[in-house]
Amino acid sequence: MKKKRLKNAIILGSISLSSILIVKVLIWDPENNRWLIQDLYYHPSISKKLTIAPEITSISTIRSNLISTEINDASKLNATNVSGIFQPQSVQDIKELIQAAKREGKKISLSGARHSMGGQIAYPDSIHLDMLKFDRVQYNPDQTITVQSGATWKQVQTELGKQGRAVRVMQDSNIFTIGGSMSVNAHGKDPRYGSLIESINYFKLVNSNGQEITCSRKENSELFYAAIGGMGLFGVIIEVNLKTEENSIYEYTVVHKPGTEMVPFMEQMIKNPSLEMIEAQVAIYQSNLLGEAQVYYFNKVEKNPNLKDDVNGENSIWLRKLVYRTSRITDWGKQFRWFMQKNVGPLLDPKQLTRNSAMAAPFRTLELNDPQTTDVLQEYFVPTSQANVF
Repeated sequence: MKKKRLKNAIILGSISLSSILIVKVLIWDPENNRWLIQDLYYHPSISKKLTIAPEITSISTIRSNLISTEINDASKLNATNVSGIFQPQSVQDIKELIQAAKREGKKISLSGARHSMGGQIAYPDSIHLDMLKFDRVQYNPDQTITVQSGATWKQVQTELGKQGRAVRVMQDSNIFTIGGSMSVNAHGKDPRYGSLIESINYFKLVNSNGQEITCSRKENSELFYAAIGGMGLFGVIIEVNLKTEENSIYEYTVVHKPGTEMVPFMEQMIKNPSLEMIEAQVAIYQSNLLGEAQVYYFNKVEKNPNLKDDVNGENSIWLRKLVYRTSRITDWGKQFRWFMQKNVGPLLDPKQLTRNSAMAAPFRTLELNDPQTTDVLQEYFVPTSQANVF
């Protein structure tokens, strides 16, 4: 009897040890596979600013000597050596760094979450301003919000939510900085508004001479239109005043259409005065490429005082990551992703949500630590009349 128990214990121990070794070697040791365990329970600190750009390893103090270091954007294709990376926390810090650059004969480069891909975040040998700690947010009595450029949309949404207000226009995730969104003049998914410039009352920047300038449609208007969408080439944007919107309650509907009917259907839907947001996704597997569309539209409904903002973007991250990563590998994976989007996605998302929640798209789905591959965002701006030809 004792021998049998000992034998069973040895077998059970061997199986357990083998399982642990398999998990360690196949999942835990490759950093890119750890999510299979981590995301079953792991939720990042709500105070941490998310990005999939490579970590900055060397930050210089504002008044220190220049220390050459590398910086890269989210694509991981634009590694650049700069003369030093600094995190200004005041306007005076920014002015001092600009003066230091002039003394040293250096260019200035700057970044936020580093998701505007294309290499424009850093010039070689420049003094680089990482703006993430320049992030004060202030709600105003006139229902506008004044924001420093290193603040993220999540910070803005969190402050506005306390006031029953919401953002008018922002990118489809709230991890991006306001300065970065301004520099590319990002668009949103509310058909009533165009790109971000329409929501901006004024902004302030520091120019190459260290002067602080206020820009609006009436004051320094040429610089107002140049700097919004100007990729950071016209000065360091330090502050922006934004219009806000009621934090409405939405009920969303999903419909499926042939790809050729997507644009006409969306154009018809935006005529409905209760519709405040709309977006669509299309099939991407080879045998049905762009051939089918899934359209989400959000109608305004009566206020629900029990419905709270959820701007953390942590909805079903493990499952979303599984589906997304599968779609990266094979065409079968893309078919699986489309099946899940059509049949499972609508079951996971709440039927009613606030405007702020509707804009806080899950982001950690895109995390990728594989050194051998990367993802690059490509956008195509096609006239609606030519959509089906495209």
